[in-house]
Amino acid sequence: EIILGNHDINLLAVWRGAIKIKKKDKTQPIFDAPDCNELLNWLRYQPLLVYPDDSTVLVHAGIPPNWTIGQAAMHALELQNQLQSSLWQLDRLLPELYHHTPKKWSNVLSGYARMQGICNYLTRMRLCKADGMLEFSFKSSPDDPQEDTMPAGFRPWFEWQVPRERRIIFGHWAALKAKVDLPSVRATDAGCVWGGSLLAYR
Repeated sequence: EIILGNHDINLLAVWRGAIKIKKKDKTQPIFDAPDCNELLNWLRYQPLLVYPDDSTVLVHAGIPPNWTIGQAAMHALELQNQLQSSLWQLDRLLPELYHHTPKKWSNVLSGYARMQGICNYLTRMRLCKADGMLEFSFKSSPDDPQEDTMPAGFRPWFEWQVPRERRIIFGHWAALKAKVDLPSVRATDAGCVWGGSLLAYR
């Protein structure tokens, strides 16, 4: 299964000129490829959330405690529809996805603010409060005493005990080194980007 994450959104944004490429991303060969447009046009048609089987759900960053899995799936479709719209609409959308607001979901959100909120939860989330308020600066492992202390009131999104009908399989948070393996969630990013292992989860 393939799902979009924050780096995929970044790739699309560079492709469409919404942001500038960063040398550290090491993605220039993609833009130099003769079939670059074909590849990235294919990429924007990939989903943000999928059901690999009857008992799991796959998403890049996670699902916040203030959303059910069904709500997350509906919101994912909202953003997918925008990413798959005309290139003119895509060019207007992509620059708007790079904001730290809104930090908390509300059903009355509309327009670009709504798309930002969905994108932040599904592709960038690490810490949040029980009500879904997001915190964007913390990227360390929460159990590493050498790293920064978590801001008061915030916890890893998966530590908020919310009944789930499916197990959430997620990546994104490389500092966790895929050590999170709970009945309701399973981390799969083993830190390959930092020289760790590339993990396959069956």
